[in-house]
Amino acid sequence: RLNSKNIPYVCVLLSEIFPDKLAQFTDIDTWIQIACPRLSVDWGYAFTKPLLSPYEASVALESIEWQKSYPMDFYANDSLGPWTPNYGKNVNRIKNKK
Repeated sequence: RLNSKNIPYVCVLLSEIFPDKLAQFTDIDTWIQIACPRLSVDWGYAFTKPLLSPYEASVALESIEWQKSYPMDFYANDSLGPWTPNYGKNVNRIKNKK
């Protein structure tokens, strides 16, 4: 979606996401982190630049409308949208037989 909107971006791989580490990237205006959606929800206030979850980025890029209830379905097999790794994969899990 960033390409279609001609928004420049860079991918950064870190072992952990810390406010002080991201603050060193002074040319970055907004972060979209895919490590853990709860990081943006629970700790986003600690970062100097916006730290968006994939869902929040989808809303900001106008791929989806803001949901009345914040979706916490990042790891779900039947997630609401393409911001999750399993979206559209029709993942079937083998159930343990007793």
